[in-house]
Amino acid sequence: MFKNPRLIFFSLITLIVAFYWLNVGVVSAATLTRAITAGADDGYQSNESSSIFNSANTYGLTGEDDPANSTYSYNGWFRFTNITVPQGSIISSATLTVRTTTNTFGSGTANTTIRGVDEDNHIAPTNTATWQGDHSIHTSASVAWNFSVIDAYDSVLTSPSIASVIQEIVSRPGWSSGNAIGLHWDENMSDQDLSQGWVTWNSSSYIEPQLSITYTVPQCQDGSDNDNDGLSDYPGDPGCSSASDTAETGSAVCDNGSDEVNDRDTLADYRLSGGDPGCSSASDTSEIDGVCDDSVDDVSDA
Repeated sequence: MFKNPRLIFFSLITLIVAFYWLNVGVVSAATLTRAITAGADDGYQSNESSSIFNSANTYGLTGEDDPANSTYSYNGWFRFTNITVPQGSIISSATLTVRTTTNTFGSGTANTTIRGVDEDNHIAPTNTATWQGDHSIHTSASVAWNFSVIDAYDSVLTSPSIASVIQEIVSRPGWSSGNAIGLHWDENMSDQDLSQGWVTWNSSSYIEPQLSITYTVPQCQDGSDNDNDGLSDYPGDPGCSSASDTAETGSAVCDNGSDEVNDRDTLADYRLSGGDPGCSSASDTSEIDGVCDDSVDDVSDA
């Protein structure tokens, strides 16, 4: 069957352009895992007249210890250092993992909540007063973590995703890659004699608490020329409005990802390869490069 060579050519170009644009901006997610690195970076606080602050035990506690008084509670805290997640990154998942101990008491379901300390670079508390200061500046985001307590050594407890908590911290204007993140693991029960024991950094027998974060760096700070226009990131690429912009394409005619209706040649934008020849740069305001590219049947050949 007869096939139109021009039709084949433009169909091929269309497929190439479509494939390119489907893949522009595809950035692989990265996963970062950090463990507590010092004895002073995890512990627990008791609200029994604020009498107990402990960062030296081999175990922490989260829960309650008096069925007649809900103010008798234990709350765990953690400081994770060297969180190399760039400011404004998109957090898709994050979890806190701890190992259990036989310091657990009671049985049944522990209702707890994880919150972040809303700081750019968290410093571990050193006493009840500094812990209370941290407790007063929680993130607005929080995540419920309800589980059956485990009175055994070295069972793994992994929280639900706390991505919203981590997102709030790394989106702070003052956040920088490499800073420290603080987390609080608080009881959320009413008058129960039930608390979960968990391994701290001070234990030499079991693995310390860990924080895992899966994230994607915004295109405008990932070091790559994602739209193949010879420019990359903010402020180098005119398509980037800020470092946290998630796409290097912009609103300019030769940088917006569209084959403009006025030239309809199945090619789009200024690119180092495969772009529209009518674009001299990403900031060019027209994709037209002459009478044979303007979608007009010129009078000379009508």
